Amino acid sequence: MVRLTIAACLALGLGGLGGCAGSDTVTRAPVEAGASRDFAAPYDAVKKAAMVTVGRLGLNLEGESETPARYQISFSKSLNAFSWGEVGAINVTRVGERQTRVYVRTRKRSMMQITGTSQSGFAAEIFSGIAAALPPS
Repeated sequence: MVRLTIAACLALGLGGLGGCAGSDTVTRAPVEAGASRDFAAPYDAVKKAAMVTVGRLGLNLEGESETPARYQISFSKSLNAFSWGEVGAINVTRVGERQTRVYVRTRKRSMMQITGTSQSGFAAEIFSGIAAALPPS
């Protein structure tokens, strides 16, 4: 899918006008980049809820990784009639024993793209999905 999008951008000449965003655009950004929300839940529960949310929203899972600083899920949203698609990352970080912070960072695949889901739109859907997927406390 990424190769198809990049090929499409190059074929249309958009590559020279700002390029296309790939998964690495958001996964390599600082962990704190993007919109954030705190959840009053343990880190492991929020990690699981984030992964469930990616599936429920119908996003394409691009990968996941974990370091001592964060758990990261990278995802994409496919091309459609109204959008070149988007790429994003969800970073889950520990704040305290029962406090977890989630950061959502997204980018539209093409800098020339006007339509598509905004970062604030993705963040609202993802935060809502995580809250709904968390077990009652």
